[in-house]
Amino acid sequence: MEIVPLGVGDAFAKTLYQTNFLVRPADGEPFLVDCGHTASRALRALGLELRAVPRVVVSHLHADHIGGLEELGFAGYFGWGLRPRLYVPENLLPWLWPHALEAGMGQRLRGDDGFFEARLETYFEVTALAGGGAFDLGSVRV
Repeated sequence: MEIVPLGVGDAFAKTLYQTNFLVRPADGEPFLVDCGHTASRALRALGLELRAVPRVVVSHLHADHIGGLEELGFAGYFGWGLRPRLYVPENLLPWLWPHALEAGMGQRLRGDDGFFEARLETYFEVTALAGGGAFDLGSVRV
């Protein structure tokens, strides 16, 4: 397994990116621990595209840890035709859409059966993480 820091800066970092991590398991798909708004640029600096890492573990709801989810969700829905997977602690899940993402991502979309209101599950496959402890993501204990 390889853990790659995507940044060492704080919420206001201009050059060091924000503290997010790329985890590359020995087997299985890579994933991000958090996805702040500098995550896609940090990945690109490593020669990777955001599409190559469509799984994100959310630690908490500060913008420097989730600010890139809007880009990820929109790119998946409108560009890639897939819904990236989010792993979110269950106590944060009721807050993620209405208090963090809905203002930018909530909109009326046209589907096969007419118009509908977008919601978190429109853009992401969401897995609620029970409790506040560790969990297994493939071969990795997070």
